[in-house]
Amino acid sequence: MGSGFSEPETNFPNWMSTISDQTSVAHLTVPGTHNTMAFYGGSLIACQYWELYPQLLGGIRFLDIRCRHFRNGLHIHHGVKYQYADIDTVLRNSLRFLTDYPTETIFMRIKEEYETVENNRSYEETLKVSIQRYIENGRISSSFSSIPKLGDIRGKIVILQNFPGSAYGLNYNGGLFSIEDHWYVPTILYSHIEEKWQHVKRQLDTSGADEGSSVIYVTFTSGASSGAYPNAVADRINPQLENYLEEKKPKKRFGFISIDFPSSALIGKIIQCNH
Repeated sequence: MGSGFSEPETNFPNWMSTISDQTSVAHLTVPGTHNTMAFYGGSLIACQYWELYPQLLGGIRFLDIRCRHFRNGLHIHHGVKYQYADIDTVLRNSLRFLTDYPTETIFMRIKEEYETVENNRSYEETLKVSIQRYIENGRISSSFSSIPKLGDIRGKIVILQNFPGSAYGLNYNGGLFSIEDHWYVPTILYSHIEEKWQHVKRQLDTSGADEGSSVIYVTFTSGASSGAYPNAVADRINPQLENYLEEKKPKKRFGFISIDFPSSALIGKIIQCNH
């Protein structure tokens, strides 16, 4: 397992260290991955080619973690396809990285994925088994009355909660977020790719103009369908995103940008928007 994985061309392991502690999370520009753990299942399903720890070394700080509740466990899935990992794998690797690089923060969207089968407890109850000790020892920040400042969450995971239950972080479905996730791209014809890009561009334009914002902008550049595989969409959208960021000078705040198959060059341009 893992023989097909590659590594980032360039690492940005501690890029948050140069950002002021007083910076609101809403004023950051953060590189992320869509379906962070989707490695298996062929071209229709796979969304990434770097394993989790290399993604973090490579500068990724927004993770899109999708867990199927199955037999009282939280197993990483992309749709029907099991990804040979579970939530504990993700937490261990994330916290290992934060131990190595304590100036950094990981924003972890946790989403309920695929069908629930053979459980005798809720999704929340199963998740709590995995995260409670990390909440208690301060490795997961779980209580927010507002969007935090970076200095308050360094060395920690912040959960972006996309599942029902008690509060375990920032409510991903609430008013703190403005989310663009127009994921359905019917084909790789120019007209369909251009439609996808316009959704991305409008969100980035809006977030870049809203410099005093009290919401966190999230933009998914990813797209797919049976007629447009994730890698084919990324091959066409990612260069447009890189060009867009290169043209935006002086730099703007663009929020969380969630990408399939990012390059180090693209991640570097996203990170540079913070300076």
